[in-house]
Amino acid sequence: MEKECIQEISQKLKDVPPGKCLTIRHPSGGEAPVSGFAAQEVPENARLKIITYELYPGIEISYNYFQADRFPFHHCHRPSAMAIDHCCRGRIGWEMGDGLSLYFGSGDLSFHMNTKCGDSVITLPLGYY
Repeated sequence: MEKECIQEISQKLKDVPPGKCLTIRHPSGGEAPVSGFAAQEVPENARLKIITYELYPGIEISYNYFQADRFPFHHCHRPSAMAIDHCCRGRIGWEMGDGLSLYFGSGDLSFHMNTKCGDSVITLPLGYY
């Protein structure tokens, strides 16, 4: 099962070179997607892909595909934004601001305010998420 998960994640990341984070944003209203490589620092052995769909103004869903051991993660949102995270496959350790840490694996769900995770460090014990 784990080998199949790694192969699936690798397939999703085939268009992302090592050391890069590809972001793809699908705006609502049928506008064309916007994609590019994020400027954030990514270790040379990491490959990250974040695909975001704007469902309605202020409501988005993102699919994250990560292959790495550990990497810094930076993003900014409105102070009132809440994140609901669900881990489909893999395992993640997320060291957030203010000393908050989340650790979850396949099937786990978390709720947190985005002000906590804007400047954080992510570890992937299995090497993928």
